[in-house]
Amino acid sequence: RVHAERGRIDVVIANAGISVRHSILDLTEADVRRTLDVNLMGVLALWRHAVPHMLREGRGVLLATASVNGSRGYPLYADYNASKAGVASLCQTFAVELSPLIRTACVAPGAVLTPMQRAEYTDAMLDEVNERIPARR
Repeated sequence: RVHAERGRIDVVIANAGISVRHSILDLTEADVRRTLDVNLMGVLALWRHAVPHMLREGRGVLLATASVNGSRGYPLYADYNASKAGVASLCQTFAVELSPLIRTACVAPGAVLTPMQRAEYTDAMLDEVNERIPARR
């Protein structure tokens, strides 16, 4: 729709994500599939839709939000961690395959107090996270 209305697609930002805290022992296949569908497959679907338009234009930028969780094994987030590792790998693969016409970048933030995190974290958990952050915020 953007291409039809604006004539081209210059930048696509894939920033959707979900997470649910649960032990590996409580993790169901449905939990994993849902997380992978949103966090990883959502990026892939969005980018695959935009790339042909960008290639025709001879340029474009693909951006995604991964997470520091994708490179570290944080407890209670196995499916989220795996999905964000996948986003980082997907970004690297797109970069190798599509450069130099299309630039690809991935940011991997650490602790960010989003509404998603606020819903999952108790005040004590937030205090623990803040202790690990030099700025304490």
